[in-house]
Amino acid sequence: MKKQNEGVRAYQEEQRQETLSKIDEAYRYLKDTHQTVTKTAISKESGVSKKTLTKPYVYEHLMRYPEFAGTEIEKSGTSEEMAARIKMLEEQLKISVQRNKKLTEELKKVKAENDIKYKQLRLDYERIAGAYQKLSEKKLVRL
Repeated sequence: MKKQNEGVRAYQEEQRQETLSKIDEAYRYLKDTHQTVTKTAISKESGVSKKTLTKPYVYEHLMRYPEFAGTEIEKSGTSEEMAARIKMLEEQLKISVQRNKKLTEELKKVKAENDIKYKQLRLDYERIAGAYQKLSEKKLVRL
């Protein structure tokens, strides 16, 4: 037997899934474009309010991502748990430093390529401007 509110519940669940898919898309976009992944950035990119990100089902969903996995406050923990947490954070830091080095090297390469292209364009422009000036002078001499 159907209850009266089954349709409403189905609609609410559909809205929850849509919100989670928006969050997933925003997260992938931020990771692909090498931007910092924060709740604020996800909120802006997905169009989901920060208030919604604090809801329990969204909070649990965010815990799947490494950036948010260690954000819950631990009120009590043994020294072994804390040591494991420190080790995990050190590994994340090492990965971030390596990624930062790669991006810095890539940026240097791109800047070098852009400098070469800029110099070539400037040289081409000067040649064209010189040729134009010569043509203008020839026209003036004819008059």
